[in-house]
Amino acid sequence: MSATRGSIDNRYMWLGLYFAFNLGLTLYNKAILLDFRYPWTLTAIHTLCGSIGCYILYFLGYFTPVKLKEQENMVMLMFSVLYTINIAISNVSLSIKWCEQ
Repeated sequence: MSATRGSIDNRYMWLGLYFAFNLGLTLYNKAILLDFRYPWTLTAIHTLCGSIGCYILYFLGYFTPVKLKEQENMVMLMFSVLYTINIAISNVSLSIKWCEQ
């Protein structure tokens, strides 16, 4: 039973880190968009940097991709689209708010 408890605690830790990093990224983007008024470009740069970081970690051997089934690929694709839309909407909304002032 302790293995299950550890797995649950581990999931909460990763979820908490996700929300903390997401909040940090949003606040960082808010600071950047004070001087940089191109939210879509900022989103593209964010996506590019994330992709480069993943490839570097892959080539350094920090993780090995797992062969996913078709349904798992669809879930991964939908999560990726949702994540990208989240970042884009955050950047656009922050830009609109700060451009109005």
